Parts: sequence; C-alpha cells; structure tokens
Amino acid sequence: MRPAGASVLAALALNSMLLGAGASDRSAAAESVSVTRHARGAQQQTSSGQGVRADTVPLVDIAGVPDDLFRVSGAVRLSTGEFMVADGAPRIMVFDRSGRRGRVVAARGSGPGEFQSIAWLQATGQDSVIAYDPSLRRVSVLSASRGVVRSFALQRSSQRGMPVAVSAFADGSLLAAVPLLATRPPGAWGLVRPSWLLYRHDRDGNTLDSLGVVPGDEVATIQGIIMRPRFARRTQLVAGDAEYYVATADSFAVSVFAMNGRAIRTGRRSYRPVQVANADLQFAPRGALEAAQSRPAYPAIGQVLADPTAGIWVSEFPAMPTATPAWYVLGRDSRFSDAVAMPSRLRPLQIGNDYLLGVWQDSLDVEHVRMYRLHRTAR
Repeated sequence: MRPAGASVLAALALNSMLLGAGASDRSAAAESVSVTRHARGAQQQTSSGQGVRADTVPLVDIAGVPDDLFRVSGAVRLSTGEFMVADGAPRIMVFDRSGRRGRVVAARGSGPGEFQSIAWLQATGQDSVIAYDPSLRRVSVLSASRGVVRSFALQRSSQRGMPVAVSAFADGSLLAAVPLLATRPPGAWGLVRPSWLLYRHDRDGNTLDSLGVVPGDEVATIQGIIMRPRFARRTQLVAGDAEYYVATADSFAVSVFAMNGRAIRTGRRSYRPVQVANADLQFAPRGALEAAQSRPAYPAIGQVLADPTAGIWVSEFPAMPTATPAWYVLGRDSRFSDAVAMPSRLRPLQIGNDYLLGVWQDSLDVEHVRMYRLHRTAR
C-alpha cells in the first residue's frame, strides 16, 4: 500500500555518490525470527494460515484521459470509490468509481500546487493523499475535491545532508532518509553501497525521531561513471499504519520496526539466488558485465508493500524486466504465505482489504491502472 518511489531511492543512491570518506554507522538491524522455507519454485515447508489470490479480470480499467498514462508513479483508491493517479507528465488525476471520467488536479510547474516530478503517492487517514516531489524536495497534501491543499519541505535533520521523503504513515507523518557519503571503490570499477540515516517527520515536516542507519541502494562506478545495474541491491523502505519495514535484498527477509525505530521482528524465507546470465545483461547498462563479476546473482527482493490487515507483501526480484515475479505475504507470526496468485504484467501499487490496485501494461507497453478483486482465505 505504501511503496517507496523508485525515483526517490535512485536519487538517494546517486546523491550519496558524491564520493567521499565513509561514515561510521550505527546498526539498525532488527531482531531475527527465522522461518524455515524451501528455495524458489519448490514446495513450501511452512506457511501462514492465510491464502491470497487476485482475480485475473479487472473490476476497473483506467486509461489516460485524454492522453495515455506515462510512467505511473502512484495510484490510490479513496473511501469514496474514486481513484487518484500520478504519472510522469507530471500530473495528478482523479477518476470516478468507473475509472472512465477523469480530471487533472495538479500539473507541471514550480509554483503552489504544481510538481516538477512525482516520486510516490500514498493515501493516509480521512482520504488525505500525500505526494512527494524530489525535484522541488516538497511534500504536498491533496484531496480529491480540492487538489493540493498545502505543501511543505522537510526540516534538515543533520549536517550530513537533506532528508528525502520515502513513505508516509497512516497518521500523515513521514519516513525520510538522508544518504551518507560513500567510499570510492578501489580500481577502475566496483559496486558501492552507501548507508542511509532514517528519520521520522511530522505532518508539517518537523523532525520527530532519529530512527537509525540502514544500507542504501547499491550503485556501480565504471571508469568514473555512476550507474545502477538491474542486479544492484536496492533497499525497500515502506511505512505501514504504525510500523515501517526494511528489506535490504541481501536475503529474502523483511525487518519490522516501530515508528520510534525500535526493532520488532524479522521474517525470513530461504532463497536460492538466481545467477546473472550473460543473456540477461542486455537489459543492464554498459559495463555491467564487469560489475556482475563481483555481484553474480540478482537481489533476493524486488518490491515491498504494506496492506491494511498488517500483512507485508514481498516480491522476488524479476530476473527479466518483463517477468511477473512471485509475491508472498508476511504475517504477524513472521511466516510467509504461499505464493499469491497475481495477474500477469501487473505492478502492484496499493493493497486493500478486498482489492489490488496496480499498473498493467498491454502488448504495446501502454500503461493502465487496474483494480482487481482480492480474495483472502483462512486455511
């Protein structure tokens, strides 16, 4: 339900590559709770008591009005049944329950109520929606009827850098990260993984808590050029209702923290790494073959989402860009469900009690926002 925007995480990684001296970090590792699992594709040895599946036929199909949707960065369903969608134009649109009639409530610009870019869009309490513009470093609060209600910047929390908002809690407070400087790798190329300082900010951008340090996104430096190969490990930071979740993608594990940074638990499943094949490298930036020699496998995790039942949705990393990854739901007992039956070519953005909202691409790669009915069954 509350994913960190990919462009935000990319900005964090690249900002931290103002290569300098490495910083000494305070560990924010959570208490580990092991879950015995089999490898990818094998029968699961243990699972939670909940089965989850989504219908293959959508209830609602939203195409752009009047233009096609382009690089959708967020979509939420409101309690009214309306939908709010953000894309790369950038613009934010509101659609009716059917998804057929839409209107633009925010568009490109630098003034009040405008955006230069939109990294993510998330619903909070009372149908407020929060959008983050990493270009203007501005958080905006929206409603379906009024568009942008107010905007603010995050208070600088340390001398190390400016905070970047990555996700929002249900009460409207924000999870933010500050990238630390990374150490330049030896030689002409290498992989570097800077750390991120985590903070929580209130609904006006003021700092509430310092939450600790986590590994950030991995980037490659090749002949002085900074790039992000597909196989680089990316940290997923997601805020739930009153918790936040961290997955570093080193293993198939998600750590759960309270809003004040207290470690609660970690859920794990066993994972057989998928090696980076030469054929796959056609989708990676130039020079990735050399970098792959030091990182021979894909990350364990591709995406993390939270849902209103306190479940944590976790996907495997897709070895191929067009592949539909396997998804699992981590319950409060730190056990994963069996694989969730998902529509193909769908990238989930919001999980509801009985619906799944995401971006689907047709055969021409035109984007649609689709809502599917979600079924949860106890076993």
